[in-house]
Amino acid sequence: MYKSKNKITPTNTYPETEKKQELSNLDYSSLFFLITYLVIDFLPTFGSIDIAGTQYLYLSLLNSVIGIYIYRNPNLVSEKLIGLLKKSYFVKLYAVFLLFCLISVFIARNFSLSIISYSQLLITGITGLNLIILFSNRLYLIYKIAFLIGVFVFIESLLACNELLLSLKSGDALATISKLYGNTGNINIFAASLAIKLPFLFLGILYFSNWKKWFLAVASFLSVCVIIVVYARASYITVLVNCLLFIVFVLFFKNKEFKNSSLIPIIVSLFFGFIIGSWMLNKSNSSQNVLAVETNSSIVLDESANLRIKFWENAGQQIKQNPFIGIGIGNWRIESIPYEKTLLNNTSISQHPHNDFIEVTTETGIINGLVFLSLFLILLLINFLKILKSKDKTEVTVAFIAFLILFDYCIDSFFNFPLYRATMQIMLGFGVALTLINTKDNAIVFATSIKNKIVTFSLIIGTICLYFSFTNYKSLCLENKIKADATLPEEQRVLTSEEILNSMPKFPNVCSTSEPFYLHAGIYCIKEKNYAAAEKYLNISEKINPYIGMAQWYKYRICKEKKQTDSAYIYAKRAFKLRPRNKDYFTSLLIAASDHKDTTEIFRTHRLFSKYLPMSSNWITTSSALAISNFPFEKNIKFIEEGLKLFPNDALLLERKQSFNNDLKTVNGVNSNNSNTPISSKNNHEDLLELAQKEANKSNFMRSAQYYQEYLSYDPNNLNAKLNAGVCLIKASKYLKAIPLLNDVNTSNKVKDGSIEYFLAVCYSNTNQHEKGCNFLNIAKSKKYPVPESAFEASCK
Repeated sequence: MYKSKNKITPTNTYPETEKKQELSNLDYSSLFFLITYLVIDFLPTFGSIDIAGTQYLYLSLLNSVIGIYIYRNPNLVSEKLIGLLKKSYFVKLYAVFLLFCLISVFIARNFSLSIISYSQLLITGITGLNLIILFSNRLYLIYKIAFLIGVFVFIESLLACNELLLSLKSGDALATISKLYGNTGNINIFAASLAIKLPFLFLGILYFSNWKKWFLAVASFLSVCVIIVVYARASYITVLVNCLLFIVFVLFFKNKEFKNSSLIPIIVSLFFGFIIGSWMLNKSNSSQNVLAVETNSSIVLDESANLRIKFWENAGQQIKQNPFIGIGIGNWRIESIPYEKTLLNNTSISQHPHNDFIEVTTETGIINGLVFLSLFLILLLINFLKILKSKDKTEVTVAFIAFLILFDYCIDSFFNFPLYRATMQIMLGFGVALTLINTKDNAIVFATSIKNKIVTFSLIIGTICLYFSFTNYKSLCLENKIKADATLPEEQRVLTSEEILNSMPKFPNVCSTSEPFYLHAGIYCIKEKNYAAAEKYLNISEKINPYIGMAQWYKYRICKEKKQTDSAYIYAKRAFKLRPRNKDYFTSLLIAASDHKDTTEIFRTHRLFSKYLPMSSNWITTSSALAISNFPFEKNIKFIEEGLKLFPNDALLLERKQSFNNDLKTVNGVNSNNSNTPISSKNNHEDLLELAQKEANKSNFMRSAQYYQEYLSYDPNNLNAKLNAGVCLIKASKYLKAIPLLNDVNTSNKVKDGSIEYFLAVCYSNTNQHEKGCNFLNIAKSKKYPVPESAFEASCK
């Protein structure tokens, strides 16, 4: 038998003896590794566009290190623990869950996405196994664990509160709130990661009687402040449930270490956390005037609630089509796109349905969805029965904490997607570990041979997962480079198609936004005028993800460059059919239809796009296409009047109507005089508008902007010309030149559909003025302008 030099603690002794317990080297090592797990919330991105990629890579590395440590300390794995895991219904059911997920990997449309998602599930499993081994027979450390977790919550919450207070002074609080997600990449996940740790803080407050009690109370106060400010409703439920259940626990499940008076610091910290958090939220709203309030309510209520319901309905349709095997683990971000084309704007996608139970069912089938749900029901039932039946106060306390962790996780799983967030998976693993090892069995017999098999198998799986975590991290770094390069003016962009192709990973083969990397290689080939290569890569991209329409749209642009108007028209129609809420596709189809003088298609396109996004600018864009198609001025004026019925005070529509009336008078005047002189000779500066429109149709945006600006020398107060000039300058990546023109339009306060604010946000974000950019994005969204989520990701973080 292997003999360790480390002192062995033979049982889960009572927590109250902790003060007298002499800790062994293995105890300190277990606490140290817990700290290394908790550090994940403070990692930098290391060049990744999504912190989750960096965190899973770190978690893979850490699991491997811990696996080696366990291998070198065989007395960590006992016969009791092996028997416990063998008998566990949870472990058996979890194996069934992983088996169904593995089957789904091989039926998925996108294998590379599935293998990445499956590897992340395995990483979570290994994390849970490591925590089980590290803290088996060490539940007497529960209060030290509680304090350590409290320290990390304190630091996270303090940093967030400090950032918000500074922003209140500078007047940029709204922008700060929108990017107040710590190191989790998502506001809701950040709030949930704080809320799920509150049971440990409350436990420490109940147990400690010295400065640690008040330190944890302050940590609770700060964390509640942050949760209130970020307006995460699922976390509101979590905090309330934790507080109520702790009151019940202390009052009805007596533990001699806990006194009823110990509840006072918990209640006070929550009360003042709510009061101060609400004050900070109201202060941030008032600092941004009424629009800030509208923005906050719009984002939270409309987006968070209504969209979730739509996502769930879409999931139901997919489940009906693939009830038994699903669409493939990790494939939601691609297979859900056809169901969202009338729901989301531009090229935005949901990525997750914001309900892990629904997502697992959709991706792996109804049976596995029930298995996944059963895993949590079993864990909750195990802990609930121990709370009711066990006479051992240690078991009751640990079971209660584990119950709260798992219950909190279930709440978040119902509203969000913690299944693919490493920080939440660590807490899930800890909840599982506390559940399975919470038994008072003093028998310890070391099982070296069995240990070797388990740990060796775990290390092999962990090494495989490490490879996939690394490739996923590299893909997110490449995506970050591509997105960063795209924000630069075209002449300053440094990436090439060759560099993208050389850096392109096999796993996964798409960006986090579902765009294939081959698509971006094709885009850069277009920039390099290598149209043959561009078409090749766009075709590959279309096979990987045929739903977003970007491959078809860029083929349209290639055909426009090559003067192949018939082919351009076909590709424009295909792109718009795939995403009828995409403004670029809408505008391009109008241009292509006007090239063919197809007014029927112009009207059809306008009606469909306006059905989903009724904006005054639609009538401006469509009327321009009709004018180019030689549509009669009288009918075009009636068309503008239809828009004015919906937007009676819109300055651009009124100006466009007046312009067409002037053109009609000119035409009638020419006809009455039987003059063969063209209109342009009678009103030369009006020709500039026509020239500007023609250059814009050819994608010669800089030239188009010059014509608009020349026209403004004749008519300096023409808002329509200023807006068009600004948009063309944006298209030409001349953001600084566009800002004064767009500011003039914005200060007129006559364009109220949010488009000006969005264009200004684009300009400020691309000139590294992200705070201003984020503020304008929020205002644009409050006015119901279709702001893509990618814009918030780029500016509000």
